[in-house]
Amino acid sequence: MPRSRPARSARHPGVFSLAAAGAIALVLSGCVGAPEPTPTPSTPTDAAEPIFASDEEALAAAEEAYERFLVATAEVTGSGGTDLGPLAGVAIGDANDAQIETAASYVEDGLRSIGRRTFVTYELQSHDEDPSRGAVVAFYVCDDLRGLDVVDINGASVVSPDRVLDVPYLVVAEGRAANDLEISAKDLWERENFCG
Repeated sequence: MPRSRPARSARHPGVFSLAAAGAIALVLSGCVGAPEPTPTPSTPTDAAEPIFASDEEALAAAEEAYERFLVATAEVTGSGGTDLGPLAGVAIGDANDAQIETAASYVEDGLRSIGRRTFVTYELQSHDEDPSRGAVVAFYVCDDLRGLDVVDINGASVVSPDRVLDVPYLVVAEGRAANDLEISAKDLWERENFCG
């Protein structure tokens, strides 16, 4: 009697490969964590407080800074330009550079000042807050030169008798704290003299 052979099982190699791949993927998925969440930028809930609450406060602080600047520059020129120490903490940038040049010319020409300028504010030009500079306050002033004289090495005045006594300037004060503004620019206003 013929022996019957056991029935062969049908092999499907593609099914086996898919099953194996699925099993491997299942195993690997347990080893690999979920992707890192991408941080989303948070919106600041508390914006930085402004240095000044109003233009009036900004202008008042800038006027105080300018007063300190005028006192310091009078000390520098009063020394004949030899002592630049008073400029520290009151002048930066172009304003500081201009005062250093003025001091050098006083030394070279043998001059010194007696007395000092005073000023009145004409008006505020602008008040902004800049991330790199802090508060930036620009304002127009009239420097009064009546109390200022400049003399040579012999004590003789070198000031012209017909000089303009009320001189217009655009001044810029800046800084990161209300009580710590410094003068960064002082430019002669060359248009119409608003000082009268």
